[in-house]
Amino acid sequence: MLGKKGSSIAFKLESGESHTYTALMTESTYQSSSLQPEDTTASLLQEQPSRSVRDGFLRHEDARDLPSRENTWGSGNFCVELVQQPDTSRTASESSNNIEWQRESSSLGADPIFGGGRVGGEGGRGRSTTRCRQSVRMTAAQEQGVTIEEYMHNIAVAKVIGGLSYMDFGKVFIEPNSVYGAAVLLPQLARSAGWPRAMIVHVFSSYICMALCVVLHTALLLYVMKEERVMDNFAGQMYLCDFGVGGMGPNGTPITAPRLYSWDQWSVRQFVATSLMELFSDKAKEIGKIVDPGEYGVESHMCRVTCCVVFIVSIMSELSNISNLVYLLFKTPSENESWFELNDDDAAGAAQNISESMENWLSQVRVKVAGMSVFWKLVTFLFVLLPKLLLWFMTAQAGINFLMETAGIDNLIVNSVALGFLLEMDDVMTSSLMPVQVQHLIDIVEPMPLFDPSTLETRTDEETMQRVEDLKNPPLLRFCWNLIPWKTLLTFFLTTIFVQFYYWSHCDYKHGRWVSKDVYMPNSMQFTILNAFFGSLFPLEDQTTPFWTMPD
Repeated sequence: MLGKKGSSIAFKLESGESHTYTALMTESTYQSSSLQPEDTTASLLQEQPSRSVRDGFLRHEDARDLPSRENTWGSGNFCVELVQQPDTSRTASESSNNIEWQRESSSLGADPIFGGGRVGGEGGRGRSTTRCRQSVRMTAAQEQGVTIEEYMHNIAVAKVIGGLSYMDFGKVFIEPNSVYGAAVLLPQLARSAGWPRAMIVHVFSSYICMALCVVLHTALLLYVMKEERVMDNFAGQMYLCDFGVGGMGPNGTPITAPRLYSWDQWSVRQFVATSLMELFSDKAKEIGKIVDPGEYGVESHMCRVTCCVVFIVSIMSELSNISNLVYLLFKTPSENESWFELNDDDAAGAAQNISESMENWLSQVRVKVAGMSVFWKLVTFLFVLLPKLLLWFMTAQAGINFLMETAGIDNLIVNSVALGFLLEMDDVMTSSLMPVQVQHLIDIVEPMPLFDPSTLETRTDEETMQRVEDLKNPPLLRFCWNLIPWKTLLTFFLTTIFVQFYYWSHCDYKHGRWVSKDVYMPNSMQFTILNAFFGSLFPLEDQTTPFWTMPD
C-alpha cells in the first residue's frame, strides 16, 4: 500500500468501536499488499509529525481529513505500517470524506497492510517492520548505485564506529560485584524509600561486609610489611637492591654466576662457613679458601622489573574503580534524588489492573544512579573512597617492595600474580558473604549518563551514516591524542615511581649501582598499623649499631 507522508487510518468496527491507526513512516517508497474489500469502513486522515522513534521511522499523530483517496493512495515517498491505538474521541464518520474499504477478514486478526499477526501485536508488527525497513534500504541502495549487500555493510561499519565512540561518552556507575559499590548504593536506595526497616537491614549488611573487607585487607598488608621490615632484619638479611651478577656482593667478594645464590641458600652457606671458622680459628684461612659461601643477589634484573610491571597492571582496574568513584562524587547533583522509579510500561499495566506476580516486581523498577546530598557525599568520601584509596596505595607499595626483595625467577613470577589477590578480596566477599538481594541490586543499577541521550538518536540509515562520518575521520589533533596509550603510559609511570621509591628508601647509590643501606636490628617484634601506614611519622625503634654494612 502506497501513501504520502503524513497519513494515518481510522477504522470503525461494526460494533461501533473506533480505533485510530498511527502510521510509522520513512522517506522511501514501499510496495505492499492493498486492502481487500469486505465489511470495514475506513477514513483516510492526514496528520503532522510529533516525535521520532527508533529504526528510522517517524510517528505521526493529530490527524486531519484529506480531500480524496488519490491524495493518499496511489504513489508516495514513504512506507506505512499501522499500529492499533484505541481512540474513542475520533470516529470514521467524523471525516468529511469517508471512503468505503473492505478487507479479507471481518475481524482485526489480520494485519490490514501485510496480512500477518494482529494489528499492533508483536507477530505482525515485527514482520511488517522488518519488511518495511528492508524495502527502504533496497530503495536507498538503488539510489546510491550500490548493491544491497554493500549498503548493509556500510550501515554495519557506521554502527560499529558509532557504538565504539558511544563507549567513550561520560557516565558514572556503581562498581559492580564489590562491597564498596554496595556501601554506596544501598544507603541511597534506603533513603529514597524513606528508610524502611527492610532496607536498613541491607544497608547494615553492606557496611558490615565492607568493614570486614577493609580489616582483612589491612591485616594481610600488615603481615606482609612486618615480614619485610622486621622479621627479615632479625634474620640478618640486607636489602637486595641491585646485588646480582657483576660488582661486589654483600659478602665483599666479586659476584659471578656460579657463586650467585638466593637468600635462603646463601644464608645457610654463610652460616656453615662462619661456624667452621669459629670452631677452627687456627685454620680460618684454609677454611675460607675451601668453603666458599658465594654471594647473595637477584637472578635476573629484567625479570624483576617485568614482574613489577605485571603486578601494577593487575591492580590498574582497581585504580579505575577509584577514579570512577571520585567522578561519581563530583558529577552527580549535590541534592537528594530518588535512585529508583517505576518503569513506564509497568505503570501503564498497573493502571489497567493487569495481574502481576510478586516475583516480577523488582524487574518492573528501574534502579539508577542519581543525586545525593553533600552530607552523603562526605560520608561516602570518608568511609568508602578514602579507605579504598589508601589500601590501594599501600598494596601497590608493599607489593613492589616484596617483588624487589625477591631474588629467584620462579618466586618472582608466582608472587607477581599472587599479590593481586589482595585487591580482589572485595569481589570474593561480595559473592560469598553479601545477601543475594544486595548482589541483585548491584547488578541491575543503571549508570547515570553525563550527556543528553536524545542527541544520540537517528531516524534513518542516511542520518546514521552522516552522524558517524565525523567520527570516522576526527581532526588531526584529536586523532594524535587518541593514538597515545594513556593507560599503558600510566602503568609504566606508576611502576617507575614505586620502584624508585624502593631504591630511595632502602638503597644507596655507590660506584654506579644501588647497594643496600646499613641494616639495624629492631628492638622488638612489635609492628603496628601506624608503623605500616605512617612509617615516616611513627618509625620503628632500632638499635644504634648496624649489624651489617656494605664492605669496602
